[in-house]
Amino acid sequence: MNRAISANLVNLTNTVAQREEQNIFLDLTKELHQNIETFLDIQSIAQVRASHSTMRDIVDLLPQYLLNKINISNQKFGCLYRNDNHIDGILNNREDIDSGITALMAAVRERRLEAVNALIAAFAGVNGIAVNQADNDGFTALMIAAQKGHIEVVYALLGAEGIDVNQANNDGVTALMLAAQEGDAAIVNVLLGERVDVNQVNNDGETALMLAAQEGHAAIVNALLGERVDVNQTDNYGFTALMMTAQKGHAAVVNTLLRERADVNQVNNEGNTALLLAAYSGHAAVVKALLEAEGIGVNQPDNDGFTALMLAAQNGHAAVVNALLEAEGIGVNQPNNFGFTALMSAALSGRVEVVSALLGTEGISVNHVNILDETALMLAAQNGRAAIVNTLVRAGGVVNQADRYGATAMMYAERYGHVETVKVLRAAGGFAVDNSFCGVARLLRTFFLR
Repeated sequence: MNRAISANLVNLTNTVAQREEQNIFLDLTKELHQNIETFLDIQSIAQVRASHSTMRDIVDLLPQYLLNKINISNQKFGCLYRNDNHIDGILNNREDIDSGITALMAAVRERRLEAVNALIAAFAGVNGIAVNQADNDGFTALMIAAQKGHIEVVYALLGAEGIDVNQANNDGVTALMLAAQEGDAAIVNVLLGERVDVNQVNNDGETALMLAAQEGHAAIVNALLGERVDVNQTDNYGFTALMMTAQKGHAAVVNTLLRERADVNQVNNEGNTALLLAAYSGHAAVVKALLEAEGIGVNQPDNDGFTALMLAAQNGHAAVVNALLEAEGIGVNQPNNFGFTALMSAALSGRVEVVSALLGTEGISVNHVNILDETALMLAAQNGRAAIVNTLVRAGGVVNQADRYGATAMMYAERYGHVETVKVLRAAGGFAVDNSFCGVARLLRTFFLR
């Protein structure tokens, strides 16, 4: 760049700082404007078209651009507007400069529509004010507007020549994804009218539909489903939109996706279905909605053999357990890969209400054993669940049954000092023998629970 012009610009800004109180703002900004036009001409870039905006509009947001081009201090330009806090916030933010925020991005963030329009009109195609330029995190002006919900700014940016609606940030996130995640249905609908790619994925493989679904934004989910969206598309971990929203407990969105033929039995990388995820998290309304789906695999296990009933029982979700127990064909005695049933998991975890519900189910196996030949009674005794031990004894639990190490429920209770449990078992005829292997069994068992 011409050194004389650069020096002249620096001198002008210094003069402004020194003579600010002498009310010569207009004359100096006009002179500064003329030098900027000369600079742009020399660089063979677009002319500043003052007819499209006022000088103040353009100068308000030029500092970041000029800082990159001619190394002029942001603070020196900022002195023009020390009495305007709103503008100061744009001009004198060193953090913005270091983050790669451009003047256009700053105007978008502050929702200054007139300044946005001025920059788009005056600097179309100029490097540094380019409409698709990204900050250090990959965010463009359109992404910022979409995330913040500035719909009028979104309209303005979409009218800019060369705008890329599918540009992604460093995380692979687009403007559509940001609006969908934030729940801004109005902006989503605007973007859908701009040939946006509805199936584009971020770095985790998530689509806009998935992001909206997991946040429970039903209106946006409906809008996206009206496009050519793949309802069963999976992220990098095998999750579908249905799985994500089921895990979060959004029953309305679950019903919407089911109506659009979302695969209710599709599994993620760990073998989880939407039902398993909802049951584990305790979302009874979602579980009930999923159980109404045609062809639902009520006993479908994950990779470790856990069913929805086991997961709900283990975590003490009584309402979910009751809903599952009413499902046709529920496998109340189905074991996981380690031989644990729902009753055993509930007994071990101390879920009194769930144990009672399971024991009231026809065909329940009270004395089922896992791969260590342990029963629900032994598991409850080991952890001092006196109330559950008493309930299991009354339901027919064999008090002196031994596991593969020869340990009984009484031996576990005595070894770990569970006095009340010992009393219950002794009253039921329990006795202790050798408990040397109890510790080994307990250690092994820690690997069997999810």
